[in-house]
Amino acid sequence: MTVWLRPSMGLSDEADFVIHMGTGDADLILRGSVIPNYDKYRDILPGLETRGAFVVSTFAAIDGVTELDILRAMKQNRFARAPYGRLHDLVIHPTSMTAEGIPTRVMAVHFDIEIPGADWTPRSGTVDRITADEEDELVDMLKPGLELILGRFSPAPPRGGSDKRDIYPELRQGGQR
Repeated sequence: MTVWLRPSMGLSDEADFVIHMGTGDADLILRGSVIPNYDKYRDILPGLETRGAFVVSTFAAIDGVTELDILRAMKQNRFARAPYGRLHDLVIHPTSMTAEGIPTRVMAVHFDIEIPGADWTPRSGTVDRITADEEDELVDMLKPGLELILGRFSPAPPRGGSDKRDIYPELRQGGQR
């Protein structure tokens, strides 16, 4: 996966952000995607020239891309949404990445939200070489910030979001992508 920064986009407070929730379990989100992708953000985000970033991936329903378009592109079934007005005090970057199966027009409305309080640099120089104890420390450090972000989305954990197939019946069996 390669990540790059896009030009800034004007967002209204009403613009809906969509996040895939998986199970909504903070530990699984951190260990499964946030921590492993840390190094992918090295050198691309402002102020992060010497380290990576801990971010949560989201999409905004803007510029003609609808929530349904976003959900069709997501392999995960569970999602939650939040208006930008609930998120604008967080650090949000317009980013794109190489991602198999996601249409270019959907990737054009991808944003990463930095996890608050994630001021950390790996002792080994890269997250790929951290020990199990370092990963446990990292999860403990990142969890409050991740939970703060997830709590801004509805429905928030522990329910783990809505099932897109319940809201959009056309996404049931065989209707994805």
